[in-house]
Amino acid sequence: MDSTELTIDAYSRADALADGMLIDVSDQAFLVGFKVPVAMSCAAWSQSVEWTEADSQRQGHQDQSGRLWDVLTLCFCAAARTATDELTFSLNCLSRNGKRVPVVMVLKAVIDGGDDGKPVLTIMLPDED
Repeated sequence: MDSTELTIDAYSRADALADGMLIDVSDQAFLVGFKVPVAMSCAAWSQSVEWTEADSQRQGHQDQSGRLWDVLTLCFCAAARTATDELTFSLNCLSRNGKRVPVVMVLKAVIDGGDDGKPVLTIMLPDED
C-alpha cells in the first residue's frame, strides 16, 4: 500500500453531536457560568437528565430543564474546586427505574481540545471515554 493511500477515519466531536452520541447543553451551561461549550454523552443524559411525562406520573413531577440545571451546577461547583482536566462529581436524583428513592449518580467531566483545539467540556458516565 502506498503511503498516500493511507487514510485514518476520525470520529470527531462534531460527528458525535450530529449523530446524537453527544447532546449539546452549552446554552444552559453558559447560564450556569461555564465559559466553554459543554456536551453530555447520551448515556449520561439518559441516566441523569432525561425525564418524560410518564416518569412524572409514575414517580412524581420533575422536568428535564431542572434536572439538567442540577447536573450543570454541581459540575460547575466541582470544577471550581479543582484545577484538573478530568473530575468526577455526584448528585442525588430520582432514577427512571420506577422507585421513588433518590440514587447517587456519579458523573465524569473532561475538558480537552475539541475538534479545532479550543477547550470543550464533556459530561459522561465514569466508564465512558
